[in-house]
Amino acid sequence: MSTLFSISGDFTNDGGWIEIGPMFNGKILVDEVGKFCGYCEQHYTEGDGGRCDEDACEAVKMRGIVGAVAKEGDGYSLLFYKLSNAPWQAPLLYEIHDASPTNCIWSAKDPGGGFIPRGNARVSLEELPYSKEIEDGIKAKFGEVDLENDCNKALVQEVGSWRKEPLVLWMK
Repeated sequence: MSTLFSISGDFTNDGGWIEIGPMFNGKILVDEVGKFCGYCEQHYTEGDGGRCDEDACEAVKMRGIVGAVAKEGDGYSLLFYKLSNAPWQAPLLYEIHDASPTNCIWSAKDPGGGFIPRGNARVSLEELPYSKEIEDGIKAKFGEVDLENDCNKALVQEVGSWRKEPLVLWMK
C-alpha cells in the first residue's frame, strides 16, 4: 500500500527567505521503494518574488511533482522535480537533506540543458492516514500534468529510472 504525505516548502528569492510561508503545499503518494508523484499549489513562484494570486498566475498555480524520498535520521531526504504545464515556466529541481539543511537547494532548468542552483529551500513532510479518496485525488491532480509539454515526460521517465544507492558513512 502507498503512503500519503502532505508536503509544504519555502525557498529563497534574491538571497533571502520569504517570510510569509509556506510558499507551496500539496500532497504526494509514495510507493514501496520511495518514489512519489503528487502536486503542489504555489503561493509564491520561484524566481520572481511575487505573490501567486488567482489573477496573476492561474496557469502556474498548480505544479505536478515527481521524485523520491528516503528516511534520513529523524526526517527525510528528498529529490524531486516540479513540473509545469506552462511552456514558458521552467521545471525546477529540489534537493533536500534533513541531516544537512544548509545544503538544501532549488534549481531551475537552463534552456541550454541542466539545472542551475538558484537558492536555498526547505521542505516539510507530514504523513497522512491512508485514504483511498486522498490517493485518488492525488492521482487525479498529477494526471493533469501535460506529459507532452517541454520536458515533463523526460523528467517523469528519469525518476522512473532512479535506483536506491547505499549510503556509506565514513567513521574514524
